[in-house]
Amino acid sequence: MQGQTDLLSRGVPLTDLLEGRDRTYVGSSAPDFSLNRLYYRSDALRPPLRIGVMIDRARAPQLFMREVLKDVCNCNFARIVCVIENCDPSVNSAHRPTFPARVAATLLNAERRRALFHIAYLRWLDRRYKLQPDPCAEADCRDLFGDARRIEVAPLRQRFVHRFPPEAVDEIKSLELDVILRFGFNIIRGDILQAARYGVWSFHHGDSERYRGGPALLWELIEGNPLSGAVLQRLDESLDAGAVLCSAILATCPRPSVALNRHSVFWSTQHFVIRKLYELHRYGPEHLKARTRRCAV
Repeated sequence: MQGQTDLLSRGVPLTDLLEGRDRTYVGSSAPDFSLNRLYYRSDALRPPLRIGVMIDRARAPQLFMREVLKDVCNCNFARIVCVIENCDPSVNSAHRPTFPARVAATLLNAERRRALFHIAYLRWLDRRYKLQPDPCAEADCRDLFGDARRIEVAPLRQRFVHRFPPEAVDEIKSLELDVILRFGFNIIRGDILQAARYGVWSFHHGDSERYRGGPALLWELIEGNPLSGAVLQRLDESLDAGAVLCSAILATCPRPSVALNRHSVFWSTQHFVIRKLYELHRYGPEHLKARTRRCAV
């Protein structure tokens, strides 16, 4: 009860506390980062959390990712000590299939063919409706990493699954990380999931109980679903069915624009990481565990 009173005094919505499972229902709105600052200061007498960050070397970070990491840099209870770079050459744009090959792959796939015209129409609308800042815009994060140790990893691939070589896992474990934030690589499986004390955390933009594939927040518009969702998960061996640390259900954008729908969902859930790191440091792992749930499969 003391913990809930403390969060209420910091302005955390009462509905979050009454729900008890960190499922927040919010509406579309412009980005407001004032909520994030409520979680910048922890008075717990614990060492700072040691954070690792997974990224893809060949892909520029997104603005959404930068804002999440800025929160970590601005708080008094966590620091980025490790950057884990995906060096798999297949993610390099030079290895991307040619345009005719991508068209052929789409036309040969029945599911893709059915959605092709919807996707083309939605992309045309995206060029008409733009909101700033764009969460998917490219952003430089090098200043946030500072002197963090950089570990290059060429993952062992099996279709869309990435597993880490044993020597890479051992090197990461030696850093005694508390949390790894996944902003790169594909589906993660294997020993790397236990390389940090409290696991690998990853966003899933889309209601993970309804939509398991990409592109993020597109299928809600195609199906006319009035609700869009997002979750922050601790990954495990299952696909999109790990422990849900925090989740949100939002109104789908009334205009059929993926860009607008992403703008709403991404920025409305950007505070998830700093919020859960704050709870982990301030109240301890048992508190965090008690407020997680399993994703329905």
